[in-house]
Amino acid sequence: MTIKNRNILIITGIILSSVLFLLGVFLFVLCLINFDKVSRLLPVYNGKLWGWFVPFNSIWVSMGAGLFLGLGGIVSSLFVVNLFQKTQTSEISFYVLFSVFSVLEVFRMVFPFQALYTLSPDLLLSVSRILLFSRILGMLALAGTGIFSSQSNSSQTGKIISSIIAISFFFALYIPFDTGMWTECLIHKPGYLSMFFVLYALCVGAAFFSFYCSTEAQTSGEFRKAAWGILFLFLGYLGLLLTSSLVIVCIAVVFYVLGTVLLLRGIHRYYLWN
Repeated sequence: MTIKNRNILIITGIILSSVLFLLGVFLFVLCLINFDKVSRLLPVYNGKLWGWFVPFNSIWVSMGAGLFLGLGGIVSSLFVVNLFQKTQTSEISFYVLFSVFSVLEVFRMVFPFQALYTLSPDLLLSVSRILLFSRILGMLALAGTGIFSSQSNSSQTGKIISSIIAISFFFALYIPFDTGMWTECLIHKPGYLSMFFVLYALCVGAAFFSFYCSTEAQTSGEFRKAAWGILFLFLGYLGLLLTSSLVIVCIAVVFYVLGTVLLLRGIHRYYLWN
Protein backbone atom coordinates (compact mmCIF):
# COMPACT_ATOMS: atom_id res chain seq x y z
CA MET A 1 0.00 0.00 0.00
CA THR A 2 1.51 3.31 -1.09
CA ILE A 3 1.56 6.38 1.14
CA LYS A 4 -0.81 8.21 -1.20
CA ASN A 5 -3.37 5.41 -1.21
CA ARG A 6 -3.11 5.04 2.55
CA ASN A 7 -3.72 8.76 3.11
CA ILE A 8 -6.72 8.70 0.78
CA LEU A 9 -8.21 5.77 2.68
CA ILE A 10 -7.59 7.48 6.02
CA ILE A 11 -9.27 10.72 4.91
CA THR A 12 -12.21 8.76 3.49
CA GLY A 13 -12.50 6.88 6.78
CA ILE A 14 -12.46 10.13 8.75
CA ILE A 15 -15.26 11.59 6.64
CA LEU A 16 -17.47 8.50 6.97
CA SER A 17 -16.68 8.25 10.69
CA SER A 18 -17.66 11.88 11.20
CA VAL A 19 -21.04 11.25 9.59
CA LEU A 20 -21.64 8.25 11.87
CA PHE A 21 -20.54 10.23 14.91
CA LEU A 22 -22.98 13.04 14.12
CA LEU A 23 -25.72 10.42 13.79
CA GLY A 24 -24.76 9.08 17.22
CA VAL A 25 -24.91 12.57 18.73
CA PHE A 26 -28.35 13.09 17.18
CA LEU A 27 -29.64 9.83 18.69
CA PHE A 28 -28.13 10.73 22.07
CA VAL A 29 -29.90 14.11 22.05
CA LEU A 30 -33.20 12.38 21.26
CA CYS A 31 -32.63 10.11 24.25
CA LEU A 32 -31.91 13.13 26.47
CA ILE A 33 -35.20 14.67 25.41
CA ASN A 34 -36.90 11.51 26.73
CA PHE A 35 -34.63 11.20 29.76
CA ASP A 36 -37.17 9.68 32.17
CA LYS A 37 -38.36 6.95 29.80
CA VAL A 38 -34.87 5.94 28.78
CA SER A 39 -33.63 5.91 32.38
CA ARG A 40 -36.31 3.37 33.28
CA LEU A 41 -35.51 1.10 30.34
CA LEU A 42 -32.82 -1.10 31.88
CA PRO A 43 -32.47 -1.74 35.62
CA VAL A 44 -29.12 -1.51 37.35
CA TYR A 45 -27.28 -4.79 36.86
CA ASN A 46 -27.82 -6.75 40.09
CA GLY A 47 -24.81 -9.05 39.76
CA LYS A 48 -21.57 -8.83 41.69
CA LEU A 49 -19.25 -8.39 38.73
CA TRP A 50 -18.21 -4.84 39.64
CA GLY A 51 -18.67 -4.98 43.43
CA TRP A 52 -18.99 -1.54 45.00
CA PHE A 53 -18.91 0.13 41.58
CA VAL A 54 -22.48 -1.09 40.90
CA PRO A 55 -24.28 1.98 42.38
CA PHE A 56 -22.50 4.14 39.83
CA ASN A 57 -23.76 2.12 36.85
CA SER A 58 -25.90 3.97 34.33
CA ILE A 59 -27.03 3.46 30.76
CA TRP A 60 -26.08 7.11 30.18
CA VAL A 61 -22.48 6.38 31.10
CA SER A 62 -22.42 3.55 28.57
CA MET A 63 -23.85 5.81 25.89
CA GLY A 64 -21.30 8.50 26.72
CA ALA A 65 -18.51 5.93 26.46
CA GLY A 66 -19.73 5.05 22.97
CA LEU A 67 -19.65 8.69 21.91
CA PHE A 68 -16.17 9.12 23.38
CA LEU A 69 -14.88 6.15 21.37
CA GLY A 70 -16.35 7.71 18.25
CA LEU A 71 -14.82 11.12 18.93
CA GLY A 72 -11.51 9.58 20.00
CA GLY A 73 -11.29 7.57 16.79
CA ILE A 74 -11.85 10.65 14.63
CA VAL A 75 -9.43 12.90 16.54
CA SER A 76 -6.64 10.30 16.65
CA SER A 77 -7.05 9.65 12.92
CA LEU A 78 -6.65 13.38 12.27
CA PHE A 79 -3.41 13.35 14.28
CA VAL A 80 -2.21 10.41 12.18
CA VAL A 81 -2.81 12.38 8.99
CA ASN A 82 -0.81 15.29 10.42
CA LEU A 83 2.09 13.27 11.86
CA PHE A 84 2.51 10.51 9.28
CA GLN A 85 1.47 12.19 6.04
CA LYS A 86 4.82 11.37 4.40
CA THR A 87 5.91 8.39 6.51
CA GLN A 88 5.54 4.80 5.37
CA THR A 89 4.78 2.72 8.45
CA SER A 90 2.77 -0.49 8.74
CA GLU A 91 1.84 0.08 12.38
CA ILE A 92 -0.12 3.23 11.62
CA SER A 93 -2.27 1.51 9.00
CA PHE A 94 -3.45 -1.00 11.60
CA TYR A 95 -3.92 1.70 14.23
CA VAL A 96 -6.13 3.75 11.89
CA LEU A 97 -8.14 0.60 11.17
CA PHE A 98 -8.79 0.35 14.91
CA SER A 99 -9.59 4.07 15.26
CA VAL A 100 -11.95 4.35 12.32
CA PHE A 101 -13.99 1.25 13.10
CA SER A 102 -14.23 2.10 16.81
CA VAL A 103 -16.63 4.85 15.69
CA LEU A 104 -19.18 2.08 15.05
CA GLU A 105 -19.68 2.01 18.84
CA VAL A 106 -22.10 4.92 18.40
CA PHE A 107 -24.62 2.32 17.21
CA ARG A 108 -25.15 1.38 20.86
CA MET A 109 -27.35 4.52 20.93
CA VAL A 110 -30.03 2.49 19.13
CA PHE A 111 -30.83 0.20 22.08
CA PRO A 112 -32.30 2.85 24.43
CA PHE A 113 -34.96 3.58 21.80
CA GLN A 114 -36.68 0.37 22.93
CA ALA A 115 -38.15 2.57 25.67
CA LEU A 116 -39.67 4.91 23.09
CA TYR A 117 -40.57 2.74 20.12
CA THR A 118 -41.19 -0.87 19.21
CA LEU A 119 -37.95 -1.92 17.55
CA SER A 120 -37.96 -4.99 15.36
CA PRO A 121 -35.76 -7.95 16.36
CA ASP A 122 -34.09 -7.74 12.95
CA LEU A 123 -32.95 -4.18 13.65
CA LEU A 124 -31.61 -5.11 17.08
CA LEU A 125 -29.88 -8.15 15.61
CA SER A 126 -28.22 -6.03 12.93
CA VAL A 127 -26.97 -3.52 15.49
CA SER A 128 -25.69 -6.37 17.68
CA ARG A 129 -23.69 -7.76 14.79
CA ILE A 130 -22.29 -4.34 13.86
CA LEU A 131 -21.06 -3.84 17.43
CA LEU A 132 -19.54 -7.30 17.62
CA PHE A 133 -17.86 -6.77 14.24
CA SER A 134 -16.26 -3.50 15.36
CA ARG A 135 -15.10 -4.98 18.68
CA ILE A 136 -13.49 -8.07 17.18
CA LEU A 137 -11.89 -5.98 14.45
CA GLY A 138 -10.61 -3.50 17.05
CA MET A 139 -8.89 -6.26 19.02
CA LEU A 140 -7.31 -7.78 15.90
CA ALA A 141 -6.22 -4.35 14.63
CA LEU A 142 -4.52 -3.54 17.94
CA ALA A 143 -2.79 -6.90 17.72
CA GLY A 144 -1.63 -6.04 14.20
CA THR A 145 -0.31 -2.68 15.40
CA GLY A 146 2.03 -4.44 17.78
CA ILE A 147 3.00 -7.38 15.59
CA PHE A 148 3.90 -5.19 12.61
CA SER A 149 5.90 -2.84 14.79
CA SER A 150 8.70 -5.42 14.74
CA GLN A 151 8.75 -5.73 10.96
CA SER A 152 9.82 -3.34 8.21
CA ASN A 153 8.02 -5.02 5.30
CA SER A 154 4.79 -3.17 4.48
CA SER A 155 4.05 -4.71 1.09
CA GLN A 156 1.41 -7.07 2.50
CA THR A 157 -0.32 -4.56 4.79
CA GLY A 158 -3.35 -4.08 2.55
CA LYS A 159 -3.95 -7.82 2.18
CA ILE A 160 -3.61 -8.44 5.91
CA ILE A 161 -6.02 -5.61 6.73
CA SER A 162 -8.52 -7.07 4.26
CA SER A 163 -8.12 -10.45 5.95
CA ILE A 164 -8.75 -8.93 9.40
CA ILE A 165 -11.93 -7.28 8.15
CA ALA A 166 -13.10 -10.52 6.53
CA ILE A 167 -12.40 -12.59 9.66
CA SER A 168 -14.21 -10.10 11.90
CA PHE A 169 -17.19 -10.02 9.54
CA PHE A 170 -17.32 -13.83 9.44
CA PHE A 171 -17.37 -14.16 13.24
CA ALA A 172 -19.91 -11.36 13.68
CA LEU A 173 -22.18 -12.88 11.04
CA TYR A 174 -22.25 -16.43 12.36
CA ILE A 175 -22.25 -15.97 16.15
CA PRO A 176 -25.88 -16.42 17.31
CA PHE A 177 -27.57 -13.59 19.17
CA ASP A 178 -30.50 -13.20 21.50
CA THR A 179 -31.27 -9.51 21.09
CA GLY A 180 -33.04 -9.35 24.46
CA MET A 181 -29.98 -10.40 26.45
CA TRP A 182 -28.20 -7.06 26.81
CA THR A 183 -27.25 -5.60 30.17
CA GLU A 184 -27.25 -1.90 30.98
CA CYS A 185 -23.63 -1.99 29.77
CA LEU A 186 -24.98 -2.86 26.31
CA ILE A 187 -23.02 -6.12 26.32
CA HIS A 188 -24.22 -9.68 26.72
CA LYS A 189 -24.83 -10.94 30.25
CA PRO A 190 -21.96 -13.07 31.57
CA GLY A 191 -22.59 -16.75 30.92
CA TYR A 192 -25.04 -16.26 28.04
CA LEU A 193 -22.72 -17.11 25.18
CA SER A 194 -19.55 -18.84 26.25
CA MET A 195 -18.43 -18.85 22.63
CA PHE A 196 -18.64 -15.06 22.57
CA PHE A 197 -16.35 -14.69 25.56
CA VAL A 198 -13.92 -17.36 24.36
CA LEU A 199 -13.59 -15.52 21.05
CA TYR A 200 -13.07 -12.23 22.86
CA ALA A 201 -10.44 -13.83 25.09
CA LEU A 202 -8.57 -14.99 21.99
CA CYS A 203 -8.55 -11.44 20.64
CA VAL A 204 -7.32 -10.14 23.99
CA GLY A 205 -4.55 -12.74 23.96
CA ALA A 206 -3.52 -11.67 20.47
CA ALA A 207 -3.29 -8.04 21.61
CA PHE A 208 -1.12 -8.94 24.60
CA PHE A 209 1.06 -11.14 22.41
CA SER A 210 1.57 -8.26 20.00
CA PHE A 211 2.55 -6.02 22.91
CA TYR A 212 5.13 -8.59 24.01
CA CYS A 213 6.56 -8.81 20.48
CA SER A 214 6.82 -5.06 20.03
CA THR A 215 8.53 -4.67 23.41
CA GLU A 216 11.09 -7.45 22.99
CA ALA A 217 11.91 -7.02 19.30
CA GLN A 218 12.97 -3.36 19.48
CA THR A 219 15.74 -1.74 21.48
CA SER A 220 14.67 1.85 20.80
CA GLY A 221 13.58 3.76 23.89
CA GLU A 222 10.90 5.60 21.94
CA PHE A 223 9.54 2.39 20.55
CA ARG A 224 9.33 0.88 24.01
CA LYS A 225 7.17 3.86 25.01
CA ALA A 226 4.97 3.10 22.01
CA ALA A 227 4.68 -0.49 23.19
CA TRP A 228 3.46 0.71 26.59
CA GLY A 229 1.05 2.94 24.71
CA ILE A 230 -0.45 -0.12 23.03
CA LEU A 231 -1.06 -1.71 26.42
CA PHE A 232 -2.64 1.41 27.98
CA LEU A 233 -4.78 1.95 24.88
CA PHE A 234 -5.95 -1.64 24.96
CA LEU A 235 -6.90 -1.46 28.65
CA GLY A 236 -8.74 1.82 28.15
CA TYR A 237 -10.58 0.42 25.14
CA LEU A 238 -11.72 -2.63 27.10
CA GLY A 239 -12.88 -0.44 29.97
CA LEU A 240 -15.00 1.67 27.63
CA LEU A 241 -16.52 -1.46 26.09
CA LEU A 242 -17.23 -3.65 29.08
CA THR A 243 -18.66 -1.45 31.81
CA SER A 244 -21.20 1.28 32.47
CA SER A 245 -19.64 2.31 35.79
CA LEU A 246 -18.84 6.02 35.89
CA VAL A 247 -15.70 5.41 37.96
CA ILE A 248 -14.26 2.75 35.65
CA VAL A 249 -15.19 4.67 32.49
CA CYS A 250 -13.37 7.78 33.78
CA ILE A 251 -10.27 5.68 34.47
CA ALA A 252 -10.62 4.05 31.05
CA VAL A 253 -10.75 7.47 29.36
CA VAL A 254 -7.44 8.41 31.02
CA PHE A 255 -5.86 5.13 29.90
CA TYR A 256 -7.23 5.55 26.36
CA VAL A 257 -5.87 9.09 25.98
CA LEU A 258 -2.52 8.25 27.60
CA GLY A 259 -2.11 5.15 25.45
CA THR A 260 -2.93 7.04 22.27
CA VAL A 261 -0.43 9.81 23.04
CA LEU A 262 2.36 7.39 23.96
CA LEU A 263 1.74 5.20 20.93
CA LEU A 264 1.58 7.93 18.28
CA ARG A 265 4.41 10.01 19.75
CA GLY A 266 6.64 6.96 20.18
CA ILE A 267 6.13 5.70 16.63
CA HIS A 268 6.53 9.21 15.19
CA ARG A 269 9.82 9.84 17.01
CA TYR A 270 11.11 6.37 16.17
CA TYR A 271 10.69 6.92 12.42
CA LEU A 272 11.82 10.54 12.69
CA TRP A 273 15.17 9.60 14.23
CA ASN A 274 15.80 6.29 12.45
